[in-house]
Amino acid sequence: MKSTNPAYSLPRMLTSLTTFFVIAQILYYTLSILTSGIIHVIAAQTITLQLLKAPVVFIPLIIYFSSQIFIYGCLIFLVWYAANAAGKIFSLRKDSIYSLGIILWLFSAAFILSANSIYFNQSLFAMSSISMQSIFWITSVILIFFLLLTFLQLLSTLINKTITAKDIFALILITAFSIFYTDTPSRFSKQAGVTHASSEQPNIFIVSVEALRPDYIFQQQAMPFLLETLQNSIQFTDAYTPIAQSFPSWISILTGKTPLHHGARSFYANYSKLDLQDSLINALRQQGYETMYAVDGQRFGDITTQLGFDRIISPPYGAAELIIGSMSDFPLSNLLMKAHIGKYLFPYNFANRTIAATYHPDDFIDLITSQLATRSSKPLFFSVHFGISHWPYRYADDNDHDSDTLSEKYRRSLRAADTQMKKFFDYLRNAKLLEHAIVVFVSDHGTGLGMPGDSLTDVKSYVGKKRGFSLLPRLPYSNNKREGIDTSYGYSTNILSLQQYHVLMAIKTFGVALGKPKQINERVSLMDIAPTLMDFLHFHPPKSADGISLLDIIKQNQAAKHVRKFFIENGFTSPEIAKAEITTATVLKDTINTVQLDSQTGLLYINDNAEKQLLKQKQRALLAGDWLLARQSPSVMILANIRSGEWTMDMDSEFAKRANIRQLMQDFRQYNESEI
Repeated sequence: MKSTNPAYSLPRMLTSLTTFFVIAQILYYTLSILTSGIIHVIAAQTITLQLLKAPVVFIPLIIYFSSQIFIYGCLIFLVWYAANAAGKIFSLRKDSIYSLGIILWLFSAAFILSANSIYFNQSLFAMSSISMQSIFWITSVILIFFLLLTFLQLLSTLINKTITAKDIFALILITAFSIFYTDTPSRFSKQAGVTHASSEQPNIFIVSVEALRPDYIFQQQAMPFLLETLQNSIQFTDAYTPIAQSFPSWISILTGKTPLHHGARSFYANYSKLDLQDSLINALRQQGYETMYAVDGQRFGDITTQLGFDRIISPPYGAAELIIGSMSDFPLSNLLMKAHIGKYLFPYNFANRTIAATYHPDDFIDLITSQLATRSSKPLFFSVHFGISHWPYRYADDNDHDSDTLSEKYRRSLRAADTQMKKFFDYLRNAKLLEHAIVVFVSDHGTGLGMPGDSLTDVKSYVGKKRGFSLLPRLPYSNNKREGIDTSYGYSTNILSLQQYHVLMAIKTFGVALGKPKQINERVSLMDIAPTLMDFLHFHPPKSADGISLLDIIKQNQAAKHVRKFFIENGFTSPEIAKAEITTATVLKDTINTVQLDSQTGLLYINDNAEKQLLKQKQRALLAGDWLLARQSPSVMILANIRSGEWTMDMDSEFAKRANIRQLMQDFRQYNESEI
């Protein structure tokens, strides 16, 4: 067989093999996704066409696909170059080089698939077979051998001064491969010593953990570092969020207002409708603070510089991330996340919690510390939100099992968040950012885990005439095969699930006099954080805040002079979230037609018509003392005593009269009258 035969065109054959490899991946990915209906759901929605027409969406998509083409082109080039380099060293014939190139390509494909299974065991393409380990090591040794041969050939051309552009390109690719294979450590370990001059004003940190239930810190002890830290802090044991969704909850933290008053009623809020006057961020910036916010993924509610932050530290966000993130699990691009070049080729993937298959917890710490290393000499206000404890409670190298209960998966994700937090604080200490600082620990909301008691509506605790039980959802428990009405799943799904609204709230100071570590049992809210910090810093108090300063309670441990009334609500949500098994497709189907795109910013927000309808369906409650009056739906009102656990739907009962139901109803209607 002559070497001039077109069949012996190695680049052409490698291109054909790679094209087949890519098409096979796409078909497998598509078939897998179709089982959950995501492609059908997205393709059927008019919003998708609207998104794709916008430059803020299609330009990132073009860049993403171009990056994919580029890395597969590099694969073809590297295999071709290695085969020819080996051919020159061993004086092989062209047909032998051709065969060697095909063999090298097969080994490369096997390496890519096996390495993806090892480093990204949550990937759709990951295979848990023990043979993957063997394949990985065998192909690694073979490929390293040929890379060394290639490097020797490069040295030869360099010595002979015959090096060409293709030789330089090959050298770059070999170096990149070597960096990946040695698993380059995160940069935060190297940047820990960066310091700046101290300021008379304390650095302020708000450290938040997604969906963190306080009982999993103290009773379950799922977070040992945080638990030890809180034991030397001022803890508020009875703290609540006014809304159990991340974005509006954060707006309440920063403004001191309820969602009704600041305008963020759910994720995908329209910034033009938010009332951000007298916010904590604006007050701090006026006093010379540099303000930053860090989060590892913002798919459902984007906190941007429009809130007043000088810098947002996060993966790219907006509508483009929603689309790119839904199709970002492919073996070769996954592997590049292990080398820092992946951060630049695929920025939507790097440190992005919402893409669980490629998320490595250390990447987020790397992202934070690389930005903190370039901070100014101003006093620092830094808010960070660790999102790894968000559903689906898994990440790239998480060793979960399908048999694990929901509670076990949640607990394991909290342990990962605890490890992240420890590394973050190690950096802050080494960078001397905690020598004069205030740290506020919070969770944005809690979560329901399908456990008995995750809702107040236990049948055994009902009092009064039984009515309307059929209107209450019956859900399966996550830890057994029974079902009941006293459980809940997720967040913002059940106003009667205080596990969704009870949050962590604590303050720890470093070199700042505030008070001795203690537990305060006074009921407080995340809305109290901004007024408290502004009071401590002697700023003008916010004029329209719903929260109050807690300084007097902290310093004197005195109780409030009267019973505070707390109004809580749920965010716009999907019934599909309130289940044991959540699928992205069904959630998208319920929400995607309610949003529209801001073509300038790339952000999504709920359209006016959908918002009007959703406001009517909102779950709302009033928490006053031991009493919770809740409107679970327009036709279901429930009164519960959160201390005794008793509850009723019979508002004419003696139990309701004990609660002074008329006054509770009056207060509830007065607050919500414009929307119910």
